[in-house]
Amino acid sequence: MFRSAFDSRLTVEDQLAEDDRVANRWTFRGPHIGAFAGVAATGHDVEMTGVVIFRFADGMIQEAWWNWDTLGLLRQIGAIPAEQSA
Repeated sequence: MFRSAFDSRLTVEDQLAEDDRVANRWTFRGPHIGAFAGVAATGHDVEMTGVVIFRFADGMIQEAWWNWDTLGLLRQIGAIPAEQSA
């Protein structure tokens, strides 16, 4: 879904490993080039940040926990109005 909607690059900002876990803090950047969340391509450059933690066993990923700023992304493409200050 992301690949067809964004011409993006994912940059790993930090990576930490301990025992069987690897954590990555990343930034996703690129133009909005296709439909996403019911919004047609806007051409706007977007940026989204997130964190993923992987658990490995036998050299393979066994589990992954992802957290990213979907609200911020949806605001950038206009799917959700930007927060209004009082």
